[in-house]
Amino acid sequence: MINARLRISMQDIRTLLRHYDGEQSSKREVARLLQLSPGTVRNYLRRAEAAGLSWPLPERLTDEELEALLFPHSGPISCRPQPDRNQVHQQLSRKGMTLERILFDWIQEYPNGYSYGYFCACYKKRCRAQKITMRIHHKAGERLYVDFAGKRMEVMDPSTGQVTKVQIFVAAMGGSNYTYVEAMPDQTLRSWIEAHVRCLTFLGAGPASLSAIT
Repeated sequence: MINARLRISMQDIRTLLRHYDGEQSSKREVARLLQLSPGTVRNYLRRAEAAGLSWPLPERLTDEELEALLFPHSGPISCRPQPDRNQVHQQLSRKGMTLERILFDWIQEYPNGYSYGYFCACYKKRCRAQKITMRIHHKAGERLYVDFAGKRMEVMDPSTGQVTKVQIFVAAMGGSNYTYVEAMPDQTLRSWIEAHVRCLTFLGAGPASLSAIT
């Protein structure tokens, strides 16, 4: 249990999630970076896992919404009107229906609701808890899903035998599942951008939108 007065800032939590790569050594590195105890870092990582959060975070997710996901029922956001998620799941079974469209219609009636990023994170958490598969209809070339996959892997230079740890960048087209994979040295913004540039060059075209898998 983390006392509200002792919580680190949401900006620091974003930094924590951005730098954590799934390994024990990474926890210690993040703890040193943010000047936190390893136990505190583990606590926040457990909360992030329980909320279904990983880096990159959902687009347009505000600090208030991030805090509400990590610390449920602890802030004023929990008092806002919320869509019926069972009804949302039923609506998604209709042809052509998307989360964007459902939330857009709902916000017209309840403008004081919350953002698309927060709603998607909440819905994903519910799907995980109830083992629900979210149905998404894709148009060819419309969306490219991108993320760093899993834990670090190791690659060996055949000429020197030197072993280097790498992060695996994965991009997949929504309609065809056509996939691009590249090993990157880390998950920094520079590597994130460089991987996208080479991916789009490889594909020879750009999708209508990019979606980070969270």
